[in-house]
Amino acid sequence: MHPSFYNSGRLDGKLYRDAKTNLEKWKSEGLKLYVYSSGSVYAQKLLFGNTEFGDLTGLFSGYFDTTTGQKKDAESYTKIAEKINLPPEEILFLSDIIQDPPLTPTVDSSNIQCGQNNRSP
Repeated sequence: MHPSFYNSGRLDGKLYRDAKTNLEKWKSEGLKLYVYSSGSVYAQKLLFGNTEFGDLTGLFSGYFDTTTGQKKDAESYTKIAEKINLPPEEILFLSDIIQDPPLTPTVDSSNIQCGQNNRSP
């Protein structure tokens, strides 16, 4: 999406209120938060920088996109763990990818599927 749409106010990043609340809570508790999306890092920053709640980019310690690897590949999550210098067992990945059985990104990390059941933000 072109930044002029965000800058003009014609478009804002949609985020569920409970997602915003929890992101703020986790950040205040000292957790480091990262985004891993199939959208580019640039697009992620545009979205989180222009939400209906304001600029939320300060909540995140970093961003990852498919230059790291595909979201369904366990190796991508291993690369993220290495990049943020944390052992996989200290990482929790929240994902909107619905897969049966649930994807475990790495042998030692955890993954939780989350979604809003078609609820509007």
